Amino acid sequence: MVNKADVEKAYAVLDLDRQIVGIKIVKSKTEFYGEKMVWREIGSGTRKTVEVWLAQVGVKLGEKKGSIELSSTGAVVAAVEAGLGLSIVSIWVVVHPLAWKTLAVRRLKDLSMKRQLYVIRSTQNTRRPAQAFSDFILGDEGKCALDRVFEDTPWFREQA
Repeated sequence: MVNKADVEKAYAVLDLDRQIVGIKIVKSKTEFYGEKMVWREIGSGTRKTVEVWLAQVGVKLGEKKGSIELSSTGAVVAAVEAGLGLSIVSIWVVVHPLAWKTLAVRRLKDLSMKRQLYVIRSTQNTRRPAQAFSDFILGDEGKCALDRVFEDTPWFREQA
């Protein structure tokens, strides 16, 4: 059985030395000009999603010289922490860097950055704890809880 939920939000992430750290919301694509970008490799689901989002505001991936492509989201986050460029990733992958204050996140104005996550589960022999977790995540109560994870966290409110 496959269920889907709009629960994953993405943000622009940057190291703390970037000039645009003081900006709460990236308001236009011009704030990306001159910045090197750190991307997932061509063909990754994350890359495809980000390409669609950025196309909505007229940003093309080939516009930045010196940008790099990496094969894992963890490598992308590490490269951003090291100051090699900016990126756009799921908020879930930067929980620890945000808590440790090694990265900053920024919302992008007028850009819906949610994507659907899919839950695939067996319709036979489902164990009660797994079924309860799936029901919670896919239900309204779970969606609200996931949104509150970051919005009610002081270090996240300061960033976003």
